[in-house]
Amino acid sequence: MDNAAENAAHSAADTAGRWLRLAPIALLYFSIATLRATLNTNNLVYLLPLLLLGWGAIAQNPQLWLPGIAVLLGLLVLTCWLQFLCYRYRLTPGRVEVRSGVIARKHLDLPHERIQDVRFIQPIYYRLTDHLCVELDTAGSSGREARLVALPRARAEALKQSVMKKAAAHAAADSSSPPLKADAAGPDTRSVSEIELNTRTIGDLAIHGISSNRIWVMLAVLGAAYGQASSHLSDYMKSIAEALIARFTSLPELDALSVPAVTAVFVLMFLAAAAMMLLILPLFSVLGSIISYYDFRLTRADDRYIRRSGLFTRQEVSVKRRRLQWVTISRNWVNLLLGRANLRFGQPVNPYQDYRAQQQQGITGQANSFLVPALLPEQADELAEDAMPGGRLLHVDYRPISKRYILSYCRIWAVIFTLTAAGIRLFSADLMMTLLPYIAALFAFVCLLVVLAWRRHGYAVEGGFAYVRRGVFGVEYDCLPIHKVQNIRIEQSFLQRLRGLCNLRLHQAGGGVIMQFIPVRFGRELADRILYDIEAHKRPWM
Repeated sequence: MDNAAENAAHSAADTAGRWLRLAPIALLYFSIATLRATLNTNNLVYLLPLLLLGWGAIAQNPQLWLPGIAVLLGLLVLTCWLQFLCYRYRLTPGRVEVRSGVIARKHLDLPHERIQDVRFIQPIYYRLTDHLCVELDTAGSSGREARLVALPRARAEALKQSVMKKAAAHAAADSSSPPLKADAAGPDTRSVSEIELNTRTIGDLAIHGISSNRIWVMLAVLGAAYGQASSHLSDYMKSIAEALIARFTSLPELDALSVPAVTAVFVLMFLAAAAMMLLILPLFSVLGSIISYYDFRLTRADDRYIRRSGLFTRQEVSVKRRRLQWVTISRNWVNLLLGRANLRFGQPVNPYQDYRAQQQQGITGQANSFLVPALLPEQADELAEDAMPGGRLLHVDYRPISKRYILSYCRIWAVIFTLTAAGIRLFSADLMMTLLPYIAALFAFVCLLVVLAWRRHGYAVEGGFAYVRRGVFGVEYDCLPIHKVQNIRIEQSFLQRLRGLCNLRLHQAGGGVIMQFIPVRFGRELADRILYDIEAHKRPWM
């Protein structure tokens, strides 16, 4: 047993059964949490009237601003100090107990058997003292069930090992649980070594930031806005140049300048500023990617995936492999050009949990998913195979969907554009004739997008997995185990019924997929097969 494990064991033995206070560094945590709660958008609605009244009083009596700030700081310090004093926790061999709250007292008693996930977060101000914020999640909670906000690393590791040991013992006792891989070391997870699956370099993170769809959408919007303004730009700059020359006409240097020359200078300055903006936006995206995923490491210990990352706030998130509901490999058009792919692992999501709490569980993007960024396609395929043994996400033969998909969606868009043209015609016939070529061109472009989406869309069922491929300019591959499907819906429109087609929706705890415009016979056979597999084998879905 190594030194870290020994320290964790001794720490657990020394403090077992005793109610403990948090470390003093927790005061800083409570201060930041109180400020965030105060500046929350919902709370600002109630605080704004008070702030306006206070600002009016200070404007009339300027000598009050210093006492006012002192009172606010005093209230903040008092609130944090009371939260710190009222917080107690106790770690026993099989339970976690937390007492908190100043006015409304809370007592949480959480058995280790209920804990599904242990997450470590280390803000930058915890680095010097090496404390951790430990979040405990259970299967049926509406958020993080418990949060221990300032634990020494040894004590946090001891708690994690105890929880993992309980989970491994329950998995071994459950005969319906899938067998562990050969590298597992049994219930005593302290002897299980972590296998490093993937790391990301700064260059990989920069590629991930550059390939962000949001940046390119923003740049496209800015480009369109510049295209609209470019026709008026030269006239506007010319008027500025004329005004400047008229204002400073007595200066001999400006007498020699012409209006076109000054206009050209202003146009060049504007273009330089616009170019700088177009460069800065991708840099912000790259910076955000590096801050979020710095020192990214994905490891596996037994049947649990562990992700560590973060520049300022270090995060450690672990997910059991049997809890994974789906795997997605996504490649937008920038990733296709750069030869990269993003991999997402889908986890169960609680429908009663608010979006903000869900988003804290994930890393980025979808709230219930966990992202591995900027992989090479073969790396993404290897990790997907490790998460879903037997899955062939990139190598399965996808069936094309019916061409009726094109006719259906083009018909819908034709009705929308026809109604739009008719409305413009009622307003002004001349305007309609002017806009008609643009409307026709836009309709042709939308139909082209529909054709591209049809070419990308495909589906397959093989080896106990359902696969869906989709996209327009990029492509996404979804893979989900059939035995984890919780709800099946076969949908048919009137025209689909005439052509013997349907849409098949497969729902899981972590989301779902849809197979569009597939033969209705195949859809019903697949639905029967899934229901039989679930009923006959009764394999656990998490």
